[in-house]
Amino acid sequence: MHPSHAKLRSTELGQRLEAVIDTPVRYVEYVAFSRQDWPAITALVPLLLEEFGQDALNDAYKQFCGAMVGEVMRRYGHGMVNPRRRVSGKLFVYGAVWSIEGDPAVTTEARIIDARRPS
Repeated sequence: MHPSHAKLRSTELGQRLEAVIDTPVRYVEYVAFSRQDWPAITALVPLLLEEFGQDALNDAYKQFCGAMVGEVMRRYGHGMVNPRRRVSGKLFVYGAVWSIEGDPAVTTEARIIDARRPS
């Protein structure tokens, strides 16, 4: 993580954002959006708007959110397939699209997603 993001991580807002971003349920949503070729961060837009509001997050915190989503996706073995894709809504402009396949040995969530995939 970039040093400026590490600094934001230590703030109260950064810790609240991390708690929202880094959960198993969010991870499943990130993969679902990636399967549709949408930036994973799109999964956060409604939640962040409801929880924090349109003006609560400055550009640095928005970039922090993207970095945190990237950290979660990399942890589960996903690679970036498109670093700059438009995000719907007004909160984020661009976000990364991640590979739909992670490392199944890393997480049970990946196995759950695979089990639900239509044949």
